[in-house]
Amino acid sequence: WTFSGHTDDVRTVAFSPDGKTVLTGSADKTAKLLDAGTGTELMTFTGHEEGVDPVSFSPDGINVLTSSFDHTSKLWETATGTLIKTFSGDTDRVMSAACSPDGKLVIAGGFKNTAKLWDAVSGTKIRVLSGHANTVSSVAFSPDASKILTGSHDYTAKLWDVAGGNDLMTFTGH
Repeated sequence: WTFSGHTDDVRTVAFSPDGKTVLTGSADKTAKLLDAGTGTELMTFTGHEEGVDPVSFSPDGINVLTSSFDHTSKLWETATGTLIKTFSGDTDRVMSAACSPDGKLVIAGGFKNTAKLWDAVSGTKIRVLSGHANTVSSVAFSPDASKILTGSHDYTAKLWDVAGGNDLMTFTGH
């Protein structure tokens, strides 16, 4: 099937953990939840002021995370489209974001060479991970949520300790 429900470029896509739905993010400032089997639009998530990129599902599929150059990431309930939290409060354009495996944390990386760790329940910023010399373009949690991996345009990846925010290791060579 082909889906053409956005009014501008589709910039990002993600499969749900069970593979039954897909999420698209677009320059039209929306994200759309689609049935993976039929392409039928199930939900539209609106609220960003600039294009949506990236998008992801929480590991259990209960929530979706959308991010934007509007300096925010938003956590939504997948079933209802209800906005749960908006993670903002600084001037960093978001390039990458992810939910922790237990759904309790959100990490977002961006143009200010940092990644920000948020409490997904309260929306409180826990800490800022600083140490890259360029944009943080990729973020990921370890399976047990004890570590964060960040990738940057500075040609490095860094491994961080979630509990203390310590830079544990830098990977170079690209």
